[in-house]
Amino acid sequence: MPRTAKTTQVYWYPPRRGLGSATLAAAARRWARILPQTVLADTLPLFQALRVSAWHARRGQPGWAAIWTAIRERLAELHGGLVGSMCYAARRPHDDEALSAAGMAYLRAIDRFDPWRGFQFSTYACNAIARQISRLAGQERLRPHQSIDDCDVRDTATETPEPGSELLAALWLVRGRMGSILTAQELLVVRGRWLTDKPAVTFRELGEGMGLSKERARQIESAAFAKLRVAIEAHVPKE
Repeated sequence: MPRTAKTTQVYWYPPRRGLGSATLAAAARRWARILPQTVLADTLPLFQALRVSAWHARRGQPGWAAIWTAIRERLAELHGGLVGSMCYAARRPHDDEALSAAGMAYLRAIDRFDPWRGFQFSTYACNAIARQISRLAGQERLRPHQSIDDCDVRDTATETPEPGSELLAALWLVRGRMGSILTAQELLVVRGRWLTDKPAVTFRELGEGMGLSKERARQIESAAFAKLRVAIEAHVPKE
């Protein structure tokens, strides 16, 4: 789980009327008293309490900064597994740089999530983490010190471009529904190429196994990712 470092940031809350009401303040204090007993199902009311405490803390009202910190740390604990899951989906489960970047994106998601917009926090956080992993991958591709001898040389004339860390990580969002989104052939190709701990299967190997040409296997992969992008976009809220 990422560490919730001390912060001097301005307490954020959405532009919503009534955040300073006595009713919401009482509810936030009540949640703060029972934090050790809270579970994942309590995520949305905990985020509402976090935003209410931010409203009061930003105005310097006594005790609210401590309530905000305690609720934030509890939310980070409840959803801490998202960081490891997303890095695993992006094939970087033991990459310290990726884990650190994903952890920071995760904490920023906690600080900016609006619980009244109708989205689940896990969806919002997965999107934020996937974007950060994708940016990190882009920065690494631009690093000048890597020589061609350090690279995994592939047949660029016969391989399609990698779909990107963002899409690969975002597959986590629809992993339980892939069987209903893709055909049997598409599922076989995606799993063999991208969702395996073993070396990725080539298009030639996939084609031979399915009785198809490698070009046809490549076309099947492209069709599969087109479908998955639509499914993922339907899951992810716009910021």
